This record gives sequence, C-alpha cells and structure tokens, in this order.
Amino acid sequence: MKKSFAERKEIVLQLMKSEFYVPMKEKELAVMLQVRPEDRPDFKEVLSALLAEGSIMVTKRGRYQIMEHTAVVGTFLSTGKGYGFVQVEGEKEDYFISPEDTHGAFHQDKVEIVRIADAHGDRHRTARIVKILEHGIISVVGTYQAMGRYGFVLPDMQKLGQDLFIPGGCDLGTLDGQKVAAEITVYGKEGRNPEGRIVEILGNSSDPGGGYLIHCQSLFSAGSL
Repeated sequence: MKKSFAERKEIVLQLMKSEFYVPMKEKELAVMLQVRPEDRPDFKEVLSALLAEGSIMVTKRGRYQIMEHTAVVGTFLSTGKGYGFVQVEGEKEDYFISPEDTHGAFHQDKVEIVRIADAHGDRHRTARIVKILEHGIISVVGTYQAMGRYGFVLPDMQKLGQDLFIPGGCDLGTLDGQKVAAEITVYGKEGRNPEGRIVEILGNSSDPGGGYLIHCQSLFSAGSL
C-alpha cells in the first residue's frame, strides 16, 4: 500500500537525522530511497514541504540536510508591509522575516530568531521569530480617527504597519482628526490590531507644523528642554 504524504516526509527526515547521512542532492536522495521514476514528482513535493516548514535546508551546492535551529537575538525592522528584517549585532547581512514568521513582532522589537531554509534554496538568510524579548516602541504619535464609541490612531511612522485601536473611555476626549500621542497597552496578535490609550492631545492636523506646535510649547513651559 502506498505510504501517506506524512509518512513519506517522516522517512526523509529520519534518513537525514541519521548519524551516517551525508548531505545529498535530490537525485542522490531519490536513488537512496529507491523512489520510482513515476513517483519523482511526489518526492519533489515532499522535499518542498519540508523546506517550507523549516525542517530541512538546501546548501549552496544543492544538497539537502537537516536545518540547524540555533537561536540568535537581534532587532526586528518592519517594512510596514507585513514582512521585515532582523538585524543581528556583528553580522553584516540581515535575516529576512516573512509575514507568517513575524510572531506579531513590532518595529524595533528585540527578538529571538531561528534560521530556516528559503523555499528557493539557500540564496537568502531567512529566519523565523520565535520569541519577543523586549518591545522597542512603547508609544506612537499619529492622527486620531473616531469611530463612534471607539477609535484608531493612524501612526505617523508607517513602518508600524498597523493602526492603534483605542477602546471607549481611553480617548481623552479627542476629536476626529486631531494629532495625539498614544501609549501602547496591548501589542496585539496576528489578525488583531494593537491597543492603546491616548495620553496627550497635540493639536489638529491642520495646525502649523501638523499639530506639533502645541506639544513643543508644553515641553518648553514644563522646562523639559
């Protein structure tokens, strides 16, 4: 009886985990596993699936091997388009983080990552965020958008990528279109906006300087500068 897709994946993994295994190319693996010519397309799908989930990787010479999951720490730099990069101190090349592998990280968060294989081979340094160690941004400045009993702050910093949800009672009486400073209280999860509360009304977006004049005057009067 023909083995299931999951069983075939497990056979490949067990072979690569063996202490006697030496990284091989696809054709060499097929010969080793006695894959029939008519089953080669299915075998290719098994390898592609294992690559996509980060269980195995392909070297620059096209040889397959188990992925080494060594965790490193770096800073997540969001592009505002769902994906981003992690910068690791002392390393010249950043790690690419796809939208499904951000783990809900925010721009400038300190994160822990593990390297994964790129689906097209080892041409890019690709990683998955596995833990958020520290948030780099705790407040945002943006424009308030009233939505009845609640609202959103549209951040001036586009790299944040998401609007900040402001629950009822946390808007400080802000009017639609006003510039505000908001504290992030919940960083959110995949599919959910982060939440926060408005801590200062900076002015109207139509004011000179986009509303920052009022904020600067308050700082001078408080002797902060």
